[in-house]
Amino acid sequence: MLKRVFIYGVVFMLFLLLAQESKAQQMTLHNQYLVNPYTISPAMAGYNFRSQVFIGYRKQWANIPESPQTSFASIVLPSFKRVWLGLSVISDQTSIYKYFKASLSYTYELPITENHFFRFSLWGNLHQNTINLENVHVADVDDPLLRNKSRLVGTALNAGAGFVYQNQRLVLGLSVPDVFVNKDKYAVDSDKNLLVIERRLLAFGYYKYYLSDKWMIRPGMIYRTTKNSPASYDIFAVFKYMNTYWAGLIYRKESIIGISIGGYLLNDFTLNYSYEFMNNGFAGYTSGTHEITIGFNLKTPATRTGGEFRYYPMILEYNQRYRR
Repeated sequence: MLKRVFIYGVVFMLFLLLAQESKAQQMTLHNQYLVNPYTISPAMAGYNFRSQVFIGYRKQWANIPESPQTSFASIVLPSFKRVWLGLSVISDQTSIYKYFKASLSYTYELPITENHFFRFSLWGNLHQNTINLENVHVADVDDPLLRNKSRLVGTALNAGAGFVYQNQRLVLGLSVPDVFVNKDKYAVDSDKNLLVIERRLLAFGYYKYYLSDKWMIRPGMIYRTTKNSPASYDIFAVFKYMNTYWAGLIYRKESIIGISIGGYLLNDFTLNYSYEFMNNGFAGYTSGTHEITIGFNLKTPATRTGGEFRYYPMILEYNQRYRR
């Protein structure tokens, strides 16, 4: 029965990928998912049975003026049994354009056996896009869109959904970060819009392989697709030592290579640093991209007393052995 459900899930994922008319919309990219899979999909909330807070900062193309910079934060907490609640915010600034997104998620764990289960998640999104018009020179000062305005602001609500299959070593997931199509109504007396939030699809997976008692490798892939934009994908591998320290390697479409290092410090503190560079002609014009992520484990009742663990005794034993 479990094998049949797994096969149906994989076929369903492939069907949705092939059914997309075109490929991915530009979206905020980062490497935080290496240590915080919740940022891949809210369906990953509580994947390691820990309540966690993550914050981070990313500076892209560091030596180019007004290049993109991103700040992000998330928190995941247990609620009712088998239920996890999550909140994430992200702010992206590029020159006169600023993008802000906040998401609130609900994730439910459905055990299939002691070591196999599904996670289903629903979440709501708030999108806000701001264009700063101060010190901007325009050809037509009487343009009704710009007259007597210092900035343009577009706000939209959306929703997402996703599911994850997980066992002790394998994770496969599919999510739709924004189910609905939003259009920010910047234009006056016109159907034209400056920004459209298209329906997106994201598929991902990774596998844990233990090379020895001390070394583990976790290869994986993320595939993003959205209407009217080229597809985006990450291929990555994380090497862990004693499940405490790690080094990661990422290859992203358009010849972007990322290197990450990090570890668990003081048991409840996580630190990760990533550096990206481009392996093409643009590489000579930028000093690369820097990203830092800090995480904290919270002492909630579930993580302090092991309340959630009683539903998965074999997974608890596995986690204690490898300190996942």
